Parts: sequence; structure tokens; C-alpha cells
Amino acid sequence: MTRDIRMKGFTGTTSLEEALAVIRDRVKPLPPEEIALDGAVGRVVASDVRSAVDIPAFARSAVDGYACRAEDTFGAGPFDAIELKVAFEVLAGKKPPRPLGRGEAARVMTGAPVPDGSDSVVMFEHVEARDASIRLVQALPPGKNVITRGEDVKKDEVVAPRGRRVRADDLGLLTSIRAGTLRVHRRPTIIIYSSGNELVRADSATQGDVEIVDSNGPMLAALALHEGIAATRGGILRDDRTLIADALRSAKADVIVTTGAASTGKEDWMPVLLSELGELWVHGVSIRPAHPIGFGRLGERLVFLLPGNPVAAFVGFRYFVRPALNLLGGIPVAEAFAPERTRRAVLAKKIQSVIGRTDFTRVRFLEDGRVEPIRTGGASALTTLTRAAGIVTVPRDLEGLEEGTEVEVDLL
Repeated sequence: MTRDIRMKGFTGTTSLEEALAVIRDRVKPLPPEEIALDGAVGRVVASDVRSAVDIPAFARSAVDGYACRAEDTFGAGPFDAIELKVAFEVLAGKKPPRPLGRGEAARVMTGAPVPDGSDSVVMFEHVEARDASIRLVQALPPGKNVITRGEDVKKDEVVAPRGRRVRADDLGLLTSIRAGTLRVHRRPTIIIYSSGNELVRADSATQGDVEIVDSNGPMLAALALHEGIAATRGGILRDDRTLIADALRSAKADVIVTTGAASTGKEDWMPVLLSELGELWVHGVSIRPAHPIGFGRLGERLVFLLPGNPVAAFVGFRYFVRPALNLLGGIPVAEAFAPERTRRAVLAKKIQSVIGRTDFTRVRFLEDGRVEPIRTGGASALTTLTRAAGIVTVPRDLEGLEEGTEVEVDLL
């Protein structure tokens, strides 16, 4: 069997935009599931959540003070004080004993319900308190210091729209409407394999002069964990066609990520086997680093073939695997592909590139806030990542970015 036949499905070199479009068009959210609220942070709402109640459920005081009728205070001034009788007290969590009558006030605490008949609250420090009455020297507008029923949330209002990633504040609001459970998209599972005869585990007792410690496996698992997914480590695969094929077939996860054996060398079996066993959508993207990246599908599982060089594996995960995980988890398309954190900065030195290729350039910040590219030793030098503060993308239609250009830095 010739190499060309084994590489059936190889599509050559694709632009970054075309490759990402394949992911955008073919990766769909996983089915929804119902979960308890305490596990909902970071998950994506699968259908609109509407409140069954008003929040607050009653009109309440925003301050410690006296509830009264605003109209009873009209005309009050420094030389024409108005006196109101203090009829009763209302504490938080207690119901008023009766409606408030004309010319009366009720002592209320923050969060306590205001009595029927009252429509404003004057703060303690703004009145002159006597034994059983208060004197006001300033009129109150209706609604002063009163939080009305449904002011925060009205019944039937959408409080968590479909596609929203749940935050801690959402959890508080959902709890306040007594949601109990939440329908969210299932979080994808992921398994990570490292590939190569030269690889050994860091704790291996037999490290020879030509062996390389597998740093990609732990790094990629950590990147997955940053996305809220505890990845399964599939271990190190030797450059054996049968062994790799068995691993791919038996992998139990929504996403399979491999690193190494992704190019077109003699023992680069990953794209060959994915093409034979499933679908190889893309192999080879006009980017630097991570040019040999490939991805496709094996049954219902997405498969990403990342290069073995650590920086290339990092870039491949960040700009290809991460958006796919977001889409599977229900994140809307625009957010799924967007950087997590960015910062605008000015280039202190030119970034070199070539037309037709998108470059992901590692940069560091200078003391004056500008950025400069880190001198690289190739995609195998992890220190170019650990010394970097972010990545600047050079579009494929430019030969580079000149000194003084304002750029967007994808912060690491």
C-alpha cells in the first residue's frame, strides 16, 4: 500500500480561517442534562430560565429608618417641620401588624417589609426622633428608599438565557428564584495521548541519552482543566500502527487529542489512521507553529492530531481544541472562538512573517507597556512560552507587523 493511498483524505494546507470554519460548521453542542445548581458554575444554559416569582416578593426598605406616606411630608422645611406619630416597628423577616394610617410612621430595618399605606422611608439620621414621634424638615418623594416588589426580577422574566455560561452571580440569582436544578449542555469528556518511541514519563526509572520526557501530556491536561474539564491521560503510544489504531478505536471520550506523529513522516500514523478509520477533515494548516495539525471525526468522537513539539501542541490546543470544546459545551459561536483575555499594546520591535501564513508570535511586555517578540528557538522550546505574557497573531495577508503597530495581545 503506497503512502498516497494511506493518506486518503489528506487535504493539503488549509488557511486558518478555513480550518476554523470547519470546526464552526461541524461541531455542535452536546445534548442537555439536568443538574443541581451547586454544580452549574461554568456550564452553559440549554434553554431559557424564567422566574416563577417576583424578586423581591414584597416591597421592602433599602435603609434603616421610618416608613411613611410621602404625601404626609409635603410642605416640610427647616422652618416648618412636620411631625408624624411612630405607630409600630417592623423588623426584617417580620410582617407589619397593620397598614399605616395617615400621619403615622413605622420604624423599619433594612430588608424589612414596608407597611401597606406607606410609600417612602426616611433614614434615621434625617429626622429628629422623640419619644413616640419624629419631626421631618424635608419632604420625601414617593418611592424614596423603597425597593418595590419585582424591582429586581419580575415573574416570567428570563433570568438565564440559553447560551449563557453560568457565573457565580447567576448562581445567586437562580437560587433566589428557587430554581433548584438547571438544564445545561453536557460538558465534553476528553482523553489525551502522547505518541513517540522516544517518549518516557517524567517518573520513568529508565531514561536514556536519546529519550525525551513527555511534557505535552501534562501540559494539555492542564489546558483542558483550565476549561473546566478533567482530562483522562491515555498515556504514551509507541509508533506502532496496530497499537495506535486500537487506542483510537477504544478511546471512550467525546474528544480524542493526540500529540506527535501528526505530520507526513514514515512513522506519522495519526492522520493515516484517522483517514482510514474515520474522517480526516483537515490536515495541514498554514500557520506557525502547529502547521501539521489535523482534525476530524471517528464515529461520534472528535479527534485532534496535534504536533509533537510542545509549543505547537500548546498553540494547537489553544486555537483549535479549545473552541471545539466550547462549542460542544454549548458556548455560542462568537464567544467560543474569542480569546479569554486580551490587552492592547504597541509593538516595540517588528514581527517578521510571510504572506500566506498566519503566525502566532509569543511576546513579552516591557516596563513601558509595549510588547516585543520573544526570540524563538523553534516550536520545541517551552521556555518561549513560559517567558511570554501573550500571543500576537500576524494575519496571513501581511509580511509582518511594523514597530509602533498597535496590536491585540492574547494573554496567557
